[in-house]
Amino acid sequence: MYTIHRRVGYSQLMPDWRLSLTALLDLFQDCGTFHGEDAGLGLAAMDARGQRWLLSRWRIKFLSPLPGLGEPISVGTQAYSCRMSMLNRRYWLRGTGGALVAEGDALWVLCDKASQKPIPAASGCDIYLEPADFPPLEGLPRRLPAVENGRELPSFSVTAEMLDTNRHCNNVRAIGLCARYLPADFTFSGFAADYHRQLPAGASVTPLLWETGGCVTVSLFVNGSVCVTAAFLR
Repeated sequence: MYTIHRRVGYSQLMPDWRLSLTALLDLFQDCGTFHGEDAGLGLAAMDARGQRWLLSRWRIKFLSPLPGLGEPISVGTQAYSCRMSMLNRRYWLRGTGGALVAEGDALWVLCDKASQKPIPAASGCDIYLEPADFPPLEGLPRRLPAVENGRELPSFSVTAEMLDTNRHCNNVRAIGLCARYLPADFTFSGFAADYHRQLPAGASVTPLLWETGGCVTVSLFVNGSVCVTAAFLR
């Protein structure tokens, strides 16, 4: 397992003074990125190969309240399965005293940079792969259907500050766009997201929302096609 150590900063807080979901996703994404960099197969090396990893899925289970301002935290990741074009990573967030706060799992897909089509992943992850048989995170959906008949919300455009180095809306920023429709007092027990298509610069995005007693689900559509679906579980 690869680990980084941090303290919770003010800019990472929600109004309740706890680490935000998007800050947690940033930490998980940064930990995986640094793992690749330190193993010698970072972003520049992948770019030289004409390859890039694209995120396909998040599943996160919350085991206790997220840490607060100044709290020391550790973030760990393990790339544990690599098959066809896909890489599975498990993630952990630990708080004071090493207590496990959240556990996550992500599916990444290795793609050709020019064509955006999947390519065999073995050469893209064997340098840091630690095979393991992790069970699915309990209580989270294996499949996440898009919201088709939910309440349509006002459309918005993908602006420059949402973009990352791939020139599309950053994965975490996309979840932040979904999370802004949550009730003010919402508390998490779990989170799931599926990424189907990129949100390109300038795209007009239409959100659809579906709310039940235990879950709020938001799908982001562009030109009638679903791009991202995020489910927030109470």
